[in-house]
Amino acid sequence: MGGRGKVKGDLAAQVLLERHRSGFTKGQSVKRESQLATLLRSKALVSAADRKVSDRALNRLKAQVEGLLEPEAVRRIRKRLRLTQKDAGRLIGGGPNAFQKYESGDVLVSHAVVSALLLLDRDPSGLAVLTQRADKKVTGGSV
Repeated sequence: MGGRGKVKGDLAAQVLLERHRSGFTKGQSVKRESQLATLLRSKALVSAADRKVSDRALNRLKAQVEGLLEPEAVRRIRKRLRLTQKDAGRLIGGGPNAFQKYESGDVLVSHAVVSALLLLDRDPSGLAVLTQRADKKVTGGSV
């Protein structure tokens, strides 16, 4: 990707964050940023790479507003638990590619996954329960 796309992407992300700080209530800000992202897409004013940057910035803003974990926190907890992204998706939820998407900022983490991650971050021994449950599903045992 050329430098020009990076500048436009950074500008889009900055616009999203500045609008959030401009005094709207949290709900209004997220709604307005969603509308802005939709408008930009519909008018083809930005490239696919720029849309990805602005979508990730919008997801970060939504995570902050909704009290969800940001991508770096998801990665930190997963690594602390010594799980691969695929294993985390299998044990905690979301599917085999979910954690790659959470950690890149492409997809927001659900409230249920946030709760599980926060509990496991506080007490990693709970991972044994999830592992046993997943193993029983694989072998066909009762859960």
